[in-house]
Amino acid sequence: MILVTGASGHLGTHLVKRLVSDEEQVRVIVNKHPFNMSGVEIVHRDITDGDFARQALDGIETVYHLAAMVDGYGVMPKDMVYKVNVLGTKNLIENFNGNRFIYMSTTSVYGYDMKENPAKPTTQYNPLSYYAKTKVEAEKIVLAHNGIVMRAPVILGPGFNKSFDDLLNRLAKGKMIVIGNGNNHIQWIHVNDLMDALILAKEKGISGNVYLVAGKDVTTQAGLYEKLASAMGAESPKKHVSLTTVKMAASFGSLKSKLTGKQPKLRMEYVNRLVSDRRFDISKAETDLGFNPKVTYEKWAQELVSSYKDQKQ
Repeated sequence: MILVTGASGHLGTHLVKRLVSDEEQVRVIVNKHPFNMSGVEIVHRDITDGDFARQALDGIETVYHLAAMVDGYGVMPKDMVYKVNVLGTKNLIENFNGNRFIYMSTTSVYGYDMKENPAKPTTQYNPLSYYAKTKVEAEKIVLAHNGIVMRAPVILGPGFNKSFDDLLNRLAKGKMIVIGNGNNHIQWIHVNDLMDALILAKEKGISGNVYLVAGKDVTTQAGLYEKLASAMGAESPKKHVSLTTVKMAASFGSLKSKLTGKQPKLRMEYVNRLVSDRRFDISKAETDLGFNPKVTYEKWAQELVSSYKDQKQ
């Protein structure tokens, strides 16, 4: 039987659907969020509860640990983020006696100023946010217990496309501006390819290893806008704005967010993911797992714009 934590999240929903379609027996742990899906055993509890973890893990051969608290605005209490991301992970893996413990991590552990580019599974940690620091701690716990760590960058596709609405609105109105020179490299991953990687980790993953997964397709910031504009039938942005100007605006928005507790209009995380030059070496996942990502930026752009237009009707 397979246990999935964080099943009510966007990624968890995709994974559970995939496992059910593969006719796997699935148990899910969800906390406060509603979760309705046939063919699975649903348990509502907190992963930091030790007694409960032992019960939830009974009869489990594979764990997909996806649950995490992402503090994108810097307003979440740090002790809460630490409790879920670090103590929750520790609690689960220390009570697990099955075969595969697969931990979903993030390329945020490298920071945006990566020690190597392309980054490798062995590239030195350089976390910037508190969230990323807790993911590093959780990774170390998982690896110390011979688990498998999966690192992925920004996820694209159904359930993850909402964050691009503002960008598409700006493109449609001809108001999108390239930040800096626009030549920085972007290498993200489509959720369909990530699902393949997670299933392959269960089948072929080597315990105690880190797998870095991303799309094969690499574009630039300017190239990303061109692909999205083409899919929309809009003009590609020609104007540029300095990175310093944009980061100052994002910093001001972040400070205001901390004071008001409201989501900032321009997030530094949003800026960083667009302007950072980050590439990833996925050869280990290709060799060990047989990972072969297929979704291109062009295919995703068509999918994204079609969904966007449907919402506007």
